[in-house]
Amino acid sequence: DPQPDKTPEPIHSPTKQPKQTFPTINSEPISEPNPTPSAEHVSPERVHTCAPCPSEVDVVDNTNSAPESPKPYTIPYTYPTTSDPFGSLSNQFYDDLLRLSELRNKFLVCPTDVDVEVSALKAKMCDMLDEIGEEIKAEIGKRDIEVVSLMRETIERASLKRLTMFNHEEVESSRAAAVSARRAADDMLLNVFKNCWVDSKLFKSLEDKRIETERIAQEAALLNQEQVLMIEYPEDGGSSSDKGKA
Repeated sequence: DPQPDKTPEPIHSPTKQPKQTFPTINSEPISEPNPTPSAEHVSPERVHTCAPCPSEVDVVDNTNSAPESPKPYTIPYTYPTTSDPFGSLSNQFYDDLLRLSELRNKFLVCPTDVDVEVSALKAKMCDMLDEIGEEIKAEIGKRDIEVVSLMRETIERASLKRLTMFNHEEVESSRAAAVSARRAADDMLLNVFKNCWVDSKLFKSLEDKRIETERIAQEAALLNQEQVLMIEYPEDGGSSSDKGKA
């Protein structure tokens, strides 16, 4: 005969206990028949048994930032901010170079020791340059802010109207009169120049006419003189021929 299937019991239980079965309860209420007859069918009302919304969980980022690596040097460069820093920095850099060069005279020294000193010197120099650069940029930014604020104050002062004991109306009227007088003088000079230019053109045209008239008169005089010579020449030739015949 086939044996019924047996559900396996959990392994973690120390003792075997009989499994208790409970009848399932339907969450939907059983609709009772309506004693009063109705033409329309009324659907039974359903009761929703939804689980409550879970509360919001704050996610905390536990990723730790990488720790800063220790600097390879112990004594950084220092310089005065009130005076020129290059003198002090040059002396400190010279001392570091001397200490680096003294490694060649020591007995128990490895090449790695030289690398460590050189790396420390590079780090000190780079950090010092970064610090000086940040100070210079901060000073430039402060100066730019001062210039911008000064320009803003100047614009605000220029836009304000001030009451003074000085009569600005008279100054403006005298300035307008001077401008109009200067404009009138310029117009007069322009008219004089135009008139002179017209007179010069007229004078030039009259001079050209006079020269042309004199040239025509000279040509007419030369032409008349040639005609007189031509008339006198045949008369002289006839008289000389008559004298030869005689």
